[in-house]
Parts: sequence; structure tokens; C-alpha cells
Amino acid sequence: MGAINLLVATILTGAGGAVAAKLAAKRSWRQPIETCTADEDAVLQWLANDPAQWVRAYGVLEEAAFSTKERRARWHEIEQTALRAAGPTLRETITRAQEARDEKAMDGACTAMREALGGEALTREDVESYLRAGGNVVSAAASRAQNTERSPIEEVANEHGASLVRRMVPASGARVASGAVAGALLGLAGALAVSERFEGGALAAALVGVIALGVGGVLVALIDLDTFYLDTASFWAWAGTSWAAIGGAAVLAGARDSLIVGVVASFGVAAGFEIVARVWGKLRGITQGAGDTWIVVCTAGIPALIASTWKVSAWSVIAGSTCAVGHWGYLAVRRGATRETPIPFGPWLVAGGGIAMALWAVLG
Repeated sequence: MGAINLLVATILTGAGGAVAAKLAAKRSWRQPIETCTADEDAVLQWLANDPAQWVRAYGVLEEAAFSTKERRARWHEIEQTALRAAGPTLRETITRAQEARDEKAMDGACTAMREALGGEALTREDVESYLRAGGNVVSAAASRAQNTERSPIEEVANEHGASLVRRMVPASGARVASGAVAGALLGLAGALAVSERFEGGALAAALVGVIALGVGGVLVALIDLDTFYLDTASFWAWAGTSWAAIGGAAVLAGARDSLIVGVVASFGVAAGFEIVARVWGKLRGITQGAGDTWIVVCTAGIPALIASTWKVSAWSVIAGSTCAVGHWGYLAVRRGATRETPIPFGPWLVAGGGIAMALWAVLG
């Protein structure tokens, strides 16, 4: 009977993983695109009033950072005019001032540019607003650049001018097969774990929970791989189903204390993960979003609920984080990734849960 349970859970989660791969393509299509059009327009307007402020954007704000052709054309015109006026000597002065963060030298360069280009000097408050807006434009462009070829972004015309949209890219046969394999492995790991703990009706309920968790995990992992967004809205439904089913199994088995262990583990491990993630982001010089932590909150307690010990939840996050760091290391060696190169954490956190449950089931 145990072998049949394992086989059924593996097959069902594998089939669900294949369906999730197809659904992930549609969900990726609906993920938001980070733009700062108001900030882009503000930067361009400030430069129209005081072209000399281009000095502060030189080498930092690129034409490609603007989201539409019209805005890129305006920036290109401003930049070409400024480059002709600056000349090689002033450009070298600007570069040295930026590297030294010498605000006095930067003000001097702006004054020299203003003599060549004209315009009215911005107030200090306006300069600060201009720099904030420029920083937002750069950050939004960096976010858009993370998207993979499986979730391309394109510009389309509309009644308001133009906007960015994602192009719908159906899942390939290889992607569907990968989703099926990943789902089957997650289903097998979960089934091994719950088979160690439950039996009868409780086992049936727990198997429903691990199948739901495996299918939802494949869905969120593939979306994160393509868009660097964690589609928490869809994943919460799967995680909620898993919690309800496995929690119900614990009640049927008379192990209500496991529910408390699972809930405490979720928030405790998530708090620890959030701290480590912020430090990791700081060391790499990137902004670490909160989506990964929400995934940990939703799922990290489930291995603890099954095993009735918080340690399995800690193992899941440690295993997932180790895989993510290993992925970055591989990219650094093979593809020249740097500290700032983004990597998706979602797929590895999902894998970590499967690894932890399999290890607990096999090794205790």
C-alpha cells in the first residue's frame, strides 16, 4: 500500500507540474512591469530647464533606461548636445568628481556646462528631486532588464502614447517536461515524508496537501525564473490548501501540537531568513524584495508540521539558500556573473522544501 501511495502522489504531482508549466506562461504574461514614467518625464523636464544638470547623470543614466522610444529620443538629443558642449576635458573632470563624490567639483562642472548650454540653475531642492527621480528610473530599468527571453517586454502604442507590455510566450515542450519532472520529485519527497507520519484517512489528507504544495511550487518557481517576480497571489491558494490538508491530517492523527510547531516554525524561520536575505542583498549591492520571505512564511512550516519539529523547516531554508548561492557561483564561473547579478530565489526555496522532507523521511 505504501508503494502505491508513493506512485500515485508522484504521478499526480508530475501531471500537475506539467499543467503548472503551461499556466506559468500565462501568469508570467500578467506580472507587473516596473516603470517610472512620471520620474522619466520629470528628469527630462528638469534637463530642459537646466541642461547643465546632465553632468550629474553622465555615465549613470543611460538612454536605454527610458521606457519608450519617444522618451529615449528626447534623452538622446539632450545627451548629444551636452557631449558636444562638454568636450573631452570636462567629461574627464566630471568622471573624476563622480568617482571622488566631490559635490563641489560637480557644482563647478555644472556651472561650466551652463555657460555653454544656457538655462536656469535648479534650486538645491530641485537638484535633490532630480537625483531621486533619476535613481528611480535607473532602478526600474534594472528591474526590467532581469526578465528572460521567455518573458520579453515590448512597447505598444495606445491612446495615451505608448506603454510596455509582456509578450505571451507559450510553454515549450521542454518546459512542460521540466515542470512534470520537478513536480514528480516534489510529490515523491512529500509522499515519503507524510508516509512516515500518518496512516489511513490522515495519510490521504496529507497526500492531498503535498500534491498541492508540489504543483504550486512548480508554478511559482517557473514564474520567478522568467520574470523575477514571485506570484504570491496564486501561490497562497496552493499553500493554503496544503496547510488545510496536512493540518487536517495532524488533527485526525491526534497530533494537534504539530500545528503549533508548524506555525511557529513558519514565522520563526521566515524572520531569520529575512535578516539573512537583507544582509545578503547588502553585501551584493542589490535590493532584496520581500516576496521570497512571504514564500517562506507560507511554506516553511509545512515540513515542521509533518515532522513535528522546527528543525526540518530550518533545513528546508538552508538547503534552498545553499542551492541559490551555488547557482550564483555557477553563473559567476561560467557566465561572468557579478555581485549585482540577480538570481531567482523562489525555485531554490521550493527545492529546499523537497530536499528537507526527503532527508527527514530517509534519515530521520
